[in-house]
Amino acid sequence: MALVAISLIFEIVFLFLGIILYRENLTLERLIAVGLFLFEIPLLIANQEFFTDSSGVLAETNIAIPQPLLGYLVFADFLLVFIALYRWWDLHLAQKQAKEATANP
Repeated sequence: MALVAISLIFEIVFLFLGIILYRENLTLERLIAVGLFLFEIPLLIANQEFFTDSSGVLAETNIAIPQPLLGYLVFADFLLVFIALYRWWDLHLAQKQAKEATANP
């Protein structure tokens, strides 16, 4: 019986945490979201490792994501990186403009 791969859990956690963080209104949170999306790419490319137990013998099984699906997943992740970078830069410019408006009355 094979359980869920550990890297799959991290992929899902990084994805949802990244989406939650890039929607926040702090510059650091949006920058961390970009990092989480970038950390997800090596996890997608690596083989998924499962530990199986059949009749008392512990074994390891590797399963790779098929190339066409992997290409779409990495492309979607890059799109999320660009969206998070845009939202981070947009927040940075808005904070800069607000600071300039308060400094020069």
